[in-house]
Amino acid sequence: MGYGKNLEKALKDRGWSVAELSRQTKINDNTLRSIIRRDSAVRYDYALRISNVLGIDINLICKENPYQDGPTEPGMLKEFGGLMTNINKSSYLKYRLGNVLNLYEYSEFPIIDQLLTEFYRADDEGRKKILDYIRFVLISNTCSERDQDIKNITRPNNK
Repeated sequence: MGYGKNLEKALKDRGWSVAELSRQTKINDNTLRSIIRRDSAVRYDYALRISNVLGIDINLICKENPYQDGPTEPGMLKEFGGLMTNINKSSYLKYRLGNVLNLYEYSEFPIIDQLLTEFYRADDEGRKKILDYIRFVLISNTCSERDQDIKNITRPNNK
């Protein structure tokens, strides 16, 4: 069974329609129907929302976590030769990164700015090392309330 069929099964198990999932996740129902019909993987940013709303493992509907392979723009659509770049960035900023930034106090913004600036300056190997170190630190230094906050930002109705 492929990713789209796994999504279809999760909907059936929950007793939900595609329209209900679309309403809960703010993902176009035609997009969801296409994923199911084509039995294809779900974009990572959509998979985050869907898995949290349905309470399923993200790996059932998404083939890989782009955060695990180094610096990428997770969940971005194909850019079609650069034509879609600004639309993709705006969508990602609005539906994911903006929500993450809203979890911070305004007084923390200079630190976030510095972190993002320094991360940008690092080469690909440096970025991978930074992410590996963060994952290592989080093994024993994770805040469950903040974990829940991150899960909640992928549920549009819980903002």
